[in-house]
Order: sequence, then C-alpha cells, then structure tokens
Amino acid sequence: MVRDSSTREHATGDTFACPDPPARAVVLLVDNSASMAGGPIEEVNASLARLARRAAEDRPTASGIEVALVTCGGSVCIVRDFEQDATDTAVPDLTAAGTALIEAGLSTAYDLLLARRQMYRHDARACYRPTLAVITDPNSLDEASPTVARISDAADRGRLVFTVVGWDGANALLDAVLDWPCRRLVDPAQPLPGSGPTEAGNSVVRVRIAPEPGEAERAIAVYVAPEPETPLREEDAAPEPAAPAYWGSIAVSLTGSGHRDSAKPCQDTSLAFHPTDDTAFLVVSDGAGSAANSHYGSQTAVAAVCAHIEEIYRFWSPADLDGWKSLLGTTLTAARQSLLSIAAASTSELHDLACTLLVIGADATGIYAAGIGDCGALYGGTDGRLHTLYAPENGEHINETYFMTQRAWVRHAHFSYGEHAVDFALAFSDGLQFTALSQGKPFRGFALPLMEQLRSIDPVRRTPALCAYLQEQIIGSRTDDDVSIAALWREGD
Repeated sequence: MVRDSSTREHATGDTFACPDPPARAVVLLVDNSASMAGGPIEEVNASLARLARRAAEDRPTASGIEVALVTCGGSVCIVRDFEQDATDTAVPDLTAAGTALIEAGLSTAYDLLLARRQMYRHDARACYRPTLAVITDPNSLDEASPTVARISDAADRGRLVFTVVGWDGANALLDAVLDWPCRRLVDPAQPLPGSGPTEAGNSVVRVRIAPEPGEAERAIAVYVAPEPETPLREEDAAPEPAAPAYWGSIAVSLTGSGHRDSAKPCQDTSLAFHPTDDTAFLVVSDGAGSAANSHYGSQTAVAAVCAHIEEIYRFWSPADLDGWKSLLGTTLTAARQSLLSIAAASTSELHDLACTLLVIGADATGIYAAGIGDCGALYGGTDGRLHTLYAPENGEHINETYFMTQRAWVRHAHFSYGEHAVDFALAFSDGLQFTALSQGKPFRGFALPLMEQLRSIDPVRRTPALCAYLQEQIIGSRTDDDVSIAALWREGD
C-alpha cells in the first residue's frame, strides 16, 4: 500500500476554540383560537414562559437559535419577529379568541422561515436546518391544503423540520427546540428498526452507551432522513456568487455472503448526516472478523462520532484546516472513549469490540478525513478528476489492519484533506477496497457510474437501488465480506 506522506498527519488534538455557533431559524405557529380557551392556552403560555426562562438562563445552548412567534386565532399576528433583540426573551400571554386560521398562519410562518434562510445564504452563514413547529389540535390541520402540501414536501426532502403537536405536547416540543438544534432523535423507548436503511430510505443507528464506568446506560438512536434532490429556496431567488456548498448524501451497510451463510451479523456500520445545512459527514466502521462483538463496536463508534460532532456543532464549527484537524481528532478520541466505556460497563473485553473507523467531513472550504484502519475514501473534483482522499492502511499482510481498540491506536490515526474543489466523495469499508481503488488510485469505472446513478434516482428509491446494486454486482461476485459505502455530492445552490 502506498500512501502520500504529504497528506498524513496525526489528528489527536483535544482542544478547540468556540467562535459564533451556526444559526438556526425556528418559527412557532400557535393556534390561539376560541377552541384553545381555558386549560390549553394556559398550558401553552406556561410552556412559552418556560422557554423564555431557559433561553435567558442558558445562553450558550440557546445562542445561534432565532425564534419567531406567530399566532392565528381570529387573525394572523407576528408576535415576535426574527429581528427582535435576542436578549429580549419576554413573551406576552396569549389569549384565545376567534376562528383558527391555520392555513393563513402557516403561509405567514413559512414565508418568515424562507426569508430568514435566504438571509443566511446571502451572508454565507452556516446554519442548521430550520424548523416550523405548530401548536394546535392536529386534527384541525388540512393535510390536503396547498400550503401544508408544500411545507410537507420540503420537510420530506430534508430542507426543514415540520412538526405539529397538540397543546399538551408544547412543553416537550419547546424543550427540543433548545436541547437538540441540529436533528431529530428517535425515542429510544419506542420500537425501532435495526441499524441500517428502513423501507422509506431512512437510516437508523442505535446503541446503548455508558459514558463513564459505573454511570447508568443511556441510549443513542439517530434517525437520518434521505437527502433531497433540490434545495429549498424561493423560486425567484437569484444564485449567490459566494454561496456555501449544499450536499446530498447516502449511506448503506450490507451483510456479506460469508457472514450470511454462517448466520453472523453484519459487522459494518455506516452513516451520513448533516449537523448544519451546508456541512455533510460520512462515517464508516468495520468490525474485526475475529472479534466476538465487533458489530457492537462499529455501531458504538459510529453513534459516538455522530453524537460528538452534533454536540460540538451546537457551539462551534471549523473554519480552517487547523479547526478540522482539531474537530476530527477529538471525534476519534470520543469514539475510542465510548468503546472503553462499553467494555468497562459490560462483560466484553475491549478487543471484543475491535473496529476500524473513518470520518469524512465536507463544507464550503473543502473535504477532510481522519481515521484508523483499512476503510478508504476517494473524491471527485469539479474539474472531473478523481483523487484518493484516504488510503486504506493494512498491516504486514493484506488482510491485516489496525483498530480503534489497540493500545497504540494513536500511532495509526491519520488526517488527510482534499486540495481540489469537491464535487462528490465516496467512503467505503474494506469489502469495496479493491473495487473502488486500483493500486491505491480511484477506479473511474466504479466511482463515476455509481455517482451518476445516485444523483439521477429519486430520493425515496435511492437507498433500495443502492442496496440492490451492491447485492447484485459486489456481494458474492467480488467479495464475501460485509460491504459499506457512504457518499456525498454537491447539490445545486
């Protein structure tokens, strides 16, 4: 294996600075019609007051979140605009009267959201996906109305979060606004599909983690929606010359024929996620075939990566090469710590959780990678050329590699980055190593047709189509190993 030494750097820093956090626009649409009189409107007012207190007391958490409040009882009123002083967290008590004008309220709230997002784009400001949250009787929502259909379609495409709750769910909704600004979490108490794609083309990674030895277990369940074909923007908005990158993405992991024949679980885990609207991450982990619980190891590592990055992006995002080194270095360290915690809190030995790990991050500044082991990555530049982003690292023999569980893991943790403008990137486990790379160089006959297909397929069909391709063309005919692939690509502005 040949690796360009100029792109190999250790990435194990454990500190980072905290500039301004990414922005996130939230519009709350509250139904304060006569049907909400009495207990319902009192509950909503109490929830809004609690939100205001939390925002005032916990500025680091709330910073970057901009909240507008719209009511639609009798008339549509913008009670609080985005332009209001952020330090002024007071919210007036709402009174219930008149007819519910949900349709008109939704139109006003949606226009506010679009305008704020457009401002972020104009300023090239990093931002989380915006949220439109409605507090009303869910039965009062006409799902067939043009406005609801338009907003629901945008939400289905991943361009905003659209949530409707009853008045009794207002407290939980507003807590979620502050506590998890970048994505929805699946309730670990609810039944979930296993790790991997769902029928709708979504992905779920689920793992239980004890952060510190002796501490009670906590569940991490991350729900990742499929990426859309086109961004959400005003139809007549002119392209911004210096607009940030916007990414589509996908990730799948499939059981190889060898494990399927022996009734063993898939030891691969992969994930694509977006902590902000203009940032994409790919994560691939391959459990060691000789390790008893390596499938738990790969799931733990991937879930820890996602949780760590999402948490950091609540306060800070990297702006240069040093920032990316620090981010990815601390991310590998967080994954390692999670593996240690799992081993300490269970009957498993650390080596039973052995797994490789590769983390890819992309934004408007470029593409960056850090990892350990024999996963690999390539990327296509906007000039049409292919480049190796991260070369798999084998041991003395081709079937040997290095794992996150090894005592000397830091010596084999490497950082690299792309020096060309990025059009797309692919990250893969070693089951695809000799399909995606030829003598360490990207194989055009694999990467380019695959990306052309991914970009052309409807988002809902993308995951099933990719799974079918891997089953038909790769698994069994080219490898009996588990196979993971994660991809991101630049979308139109």
